[in-house]
Amino acid sequence: MWFLAPMERFMKLSFMLYVCNAGKGDIVMKFYKEMVCKNIEVDMNLYNVLMNCLSRSGNILDVRLVGEDMINVSQVPQQKVYSCILRSFCFGKRIRESLQLLCELNNENIMLDPENFEVLVQGLCRDGKISDVLEICSIMKQNNVVDGDIYGSIINGYLRRNEVSKAFDMFRSMKESGHTPKASSLQ
Repeated sequence: MWFLAPMERFMKLSFMLYVCNAGKGDIVMKFYKEMVCKNIEVDMNLYNVLMNCLSRSGNILDVRLVGEDMINVSQVPQQKVYSCILRSFCFGKRIRESLQLLCELNNENIMLDPENFEVLVQGLCRDGKISDVLEICSIMKQNNVVDGDIYGSIINGYLRRNEVSKAFDMFRSMKESGHTPKASSLQ
């Protein structure tokens, strides 16, 4: 009988991944709630897949509910949880929700790692929202978290829009501030 719990966990996790891949956020949430009720452990990979699925499906409140569970049930550090939520919003192209979360965290003095800002900046640049990126960069500069990768993402965003002169101006600004992009950031 000892093998039933791990087998049940494996089956539920596998099924949940299939349902996530099909984009069925409402069904995924039902399975997740059942897993929580039965004290079936959820790992970080599954949390990420779950949040991405819910975000893509538009279930923003459920993304936040899962985040609260990560903090309260799984004891995941708050900063890591908000990083997961932010990434899922960006993955689901929920830019407005990403910006709202960033403002909430800023108001609560919860700092994210620079890589989290980079994820948001990259998502905004891919969507051509350079003006939003520049606004976020001003927040980042206040918190001293702008680096060469951020500048590289902005430069790439301008180049995607064929705004070569603005990309060059940003490159010049980056050099003046003492930052240099990594080769991987200039794609």
